[in-house]
Amino acid sequence: MTLQSSGTISVGNVATELGRASGTTTSLGEAAVRSLAGVASGPISLSSLYGKSSESFWHASLGTGAFNYRLLGTDSSGNIYACASALVFKWSRDGALLWAKSLSGPFFNWGCVDASGNVYLAGGYYSSNYYAYLLKLDTNGTLQWQRTLNGSGQDYWYNAAVDASGNVYVLGYTNSSGGSGSYDQYIAKYNSLGTLQWQRSNGGSSDELSSQIAISPDGSLLVLSGYTLTSTSGGYDALITVISTATPAISWQRSIGSTAYDYGYGVAIDSANNIYWMANINGTPSLLKISSGAAIQWQVSLPTTYGSDGSVEIDPSGNIWVLSGGSGTAAIYKFDSNGLLLLARSLVLDTSNYTNWFGFGGIAVTGSFIVFPFYSAIDFSPYGYTDICGAIVKVPTDGGKTGTWSVAGNGSNQGVTYAAWSPSIGTTYWGLTYRGFSFVARSLTGGVPGYAVSAATYSNTATSI
Repeated sequence: MTLQSSGTISVGNVATELGRASGTTTSLGEAAVRSLAGVASGPISLSSLYGKSSESFWHASLGTGAFNYRLLGTDSSGNIYACASALVFKWSRDGALLWAKSLSGPFFNWGCVDASGNVYLAGGYYSSNYYAYLLKLDTNGTLQWQRTLNGSGQDYWYNAAVDASGNVYVLGYTNSSGGSGSYDQYIAKYNSLGTLQWQRSNGGSSDELSSQIAISPDGSLLVLSGYTLTSTSGGYDALITVISTATPAISWQRSIGSTAYDYGYGVAIDSANNIYWMANINGTPSLLKISSGAAIQWQVSLPTTYGSDGSVEIDPSGNIWVLSGGSGTAAIYKFDSNGLLLLARSLVLDTSNYTNWFGFGGIAVTGSFIVFPFYSAIDFSPYGYTDICGAIVKVPTDGGKTGTWSVAGNGSNQGVTYAAWSPSIGTTYWGLTYRGFSFVARSLTGGVPGYAVSAATYSNTATSI
């Protein structure tokens, strides 16, 4: 059916043409179409729907029991995935919780999701020592496979990335014998069936640890972000490593160091193999663009007002998004590929409920929305903590939907203020230092554990914003 180009149209036909059932109210039924058009009753002119989006924006909270949220990403349908310790969740793009799964034993640090909605979770478990643990679920939350690697020491996965063919790359650390220093970067590749393809470690005479990973759109390069303690300028130096996946081999690795403690955080890579790297250098959060040949193209400094670390994502138009989080505050920035700031928003969590422990677990960007998680808690150290709120937030890419929200939590709601602001963006002039750490093949023992994935029951509270 084709909608006429002028005159009045059927509300049911509009809903059908926009891909939603005309009788529903949870999706884009009549009420939603009327809201979209701004017409309370009677016929609707097609012109009143031109340029309107059927996208919904919301925050969704599970209340208690979901702490340390990490965003895994979105699939091609706009469904949203996140993990929290030993839990994993899937929401629809309209905020409905589609499923929740739990695992008894291993715990997840982070992971990723592919376009089809397959989920890859990286972490570990303890059984007389730490084992690196990787899990794959399909889009329905059904277990596909699980794998471990372990040597003579501690081995652990921090994060994962997946390519278009379903090969998954996991990043963590190892201090098992056969490495270069105390703790080394540890990287492995599995194919879509869970068969180990290769494993490598990368390190100098001291510690090299990386927790953030990105893969190029064509799957040819991996980028690892973290820090090094080998021959540094002060404390830790921020470290970036680029690996060719085919061989595998180090393409290049560089560090940036001040006399302070410097860390590499989020990282992303575009189709021309330009790298966008978030690092904290000399106490200042900085975003750098680095060419495929390891040359800095530009670098900007971000204010510490709302955070000191950062996650980095590239949207379909090639714009760069950063979420930088701090103690109860965070900021979202949008830059173009030349480093020009296009948009900035602040996030401030209300602390009047005595919350004093906060986290912001990454960001995902599509053509029409951005999504991010947060959690808050009261820390009673040394007696433990009480979690207050864990939530997923979906807002438009145009910076709209600002305001103050009351997000359902554990016994009390969490106030969140999302606002426009005009940060002062500075320029930094740090240089890259060549590194030639040893990239060596490893032979840690692979395993196929038998942990069960169980359905978990949560009462999801989704609220439109």
